[in-house]
Amino acid sequence: MEPTRPLALELRAQSLPLALGGVLQLWLCELWLLLLGRGLGANFLPHEEDVDFINEYVDLHNDLRGNVIPRGANLRFMTWDVALSRTARAWGKKCVREHNTHLEDLQMAHPRFNGIGENIWIGPENEFTASIAIRSWYDERKKYNFEKGNCTEDCSNYIQPYFPNILLEQQMIFTPEEYEIEAREEEENENDEEEGMEIEDEEEKEEELEQEEEEAPEKEEEQEN
Repeated sequence: MEPTRPLALELRAQSLPLALGGVLQLWLCELWLLLLGRGLGANFLPHEEDVDFINEYVDLHNDLRGNVIPRGANLRFMTWDVALSRTARAWGKKCVREHNTHLEDLQMAHPRFNGIGENIWIGPENEFTASIAIRSWYDERKKYNFEKGNCTEDCSNYIQPYFPNILLEQQMIFTPEEYEIEAREEEENENDEEEGMEIEDEEEKEEELEQEEEEAPEKEEEQEN
């Protein structure tokens, strides 16, 4: 039998105090893939009603949102939304490495909200905690130019939670094997790009030499004249 959850924590997880004109109900969910078929235990997976996990997640988000510099004008407190949590869970079971295709559809991702955003965390299960996922998104702030109001590189995971938008955040946990394959593919792509740049440089040098050789007789004639 599952132990009774403390009522005080349950209330804190579902309803944070009003701030800056109201509560921005949590568009904050956790998404996972069940890996029992691969011989892995499910104990590491956070449950959608795990109060300790929810409080850690929500409290850290609100703490980081409250310390954004320069401070946003409309950053409200966030709370947990069960309907979005179920949506995230259902999408995660599909094991598709892309955003939910129904986020813009009315009443598909949520009975009342549409235009929902999402963040996805990908990595081996032994590296997952709520803190690691959230801080990995928050670290993208280094790529955001506050003066120009844009990203110097992709920083969508940072923009999403720290702007006053409806927010769905999902952590997609893949097996270590899948994570390692993805890392190898990224490394191979980077190597291919570097090799491609080197080939382009060599081709440019060859073209310059050919052009110089073609222009050499003309320059000699000009000098003789």
